[in-house]
Amino acid sequence: FQQVHHDLWDYDSPSPVVLFDVKIDGVVRKALAEASKTGWVYILDRTNGEPLIGIEERPVPQEPRQATAATQPYPIGDAIVPQSIDIAPEGYTLVNGGRIFTPFWTEGVVAKPSPFGGINWPPPAYDPATTTLYVCANDRTQFFNGGDRDFEIAPNGARYIGGTFAGVPMPSTGIFAAVDMTNNRLVWRQQWADLCYSGSLATAGGLVFVGRNDGRLTALDSSNGRLLWEFQTGAGSNSGTSTFEHNGEQHLVSYSAGNLFAGSPRGDSVWLFSLSGTREPAQSPALAE
Repeated sequence: FQQVHHDLWDYDSPSPVVLFDVKIDGVVRKALAEASKTGWVYILDRTNGEPLIGIEERPVPQEPRQATAATQPYPIGDAIVPQSIDIAPEGYTLVNGGRIFTPFWTEGVVAKPSPFGGINWPPPAYDPATTTLYVCANDRTQFFNGGDRDFEIAPNGARYIGGTFAGVPMPSTGIFAAVDMTNNRLVWRQQWADLCYSGSLATAGGLVFVGRNDGRLTALDSSNGRLLWEFQTGAGSNSGTSTFEHNGEQHLVSYSAGNLFAGSPRGDSVWLFSLSGTREPAQSPALAE
């Protein structure tokens, strides 16, 4: 299934596919979900590749010099991140409301989502008891620019770029969201001042774990996103958390090292947690500077 036709915006899907069984209209279906940089979750029947919830082909603005596709797939349901811009950033002209799939040429356009996402590589988590997918995403604005260029062909081993992306002076925020996989609708959504760049973990006990750039590993109430617990790891908590049982007790393990794209503090530590653990939190990276 092609999520984006003739992709000009780097809207690929680096996040891992999630496989699960879900009851839709009274029938248990074998499903897969892909959370993409576009900000949508694409839900397909994994036995035949057909959409389970519905994905519509809609006309989009055209740029003949880019040979743009006439239509793009729009999943039925809710986008996790904004896909348009309300007010033009200072120094930029808003074209087509800064909407997703706005084409560009040498004059460039500002639009949402960014090529960084939306949803990037951090893997989502699925809770089969509630049919909910938990997704880490970001609301970022990007300047897209391309067109004909007069330059020498890059030598072997160097990048050959036909278009460029640049940031714009607008705030970026992180979004952590719960999406119902029976209808692709948002159950709840949190918006953070920092980027959301962490894998997540859902447990049968009604918890969802997700890391924060400031070093905190957090546990949320999976039904509403309320913060229940946090632990300072001393570096960006951007890796996914895993859980396992040992001697009848549940444990968590999480790697804390920071991440380049997240811009989070660096470190190199593996943390092991249990309900009987006594280890004190690390110093906050902000306090250590």
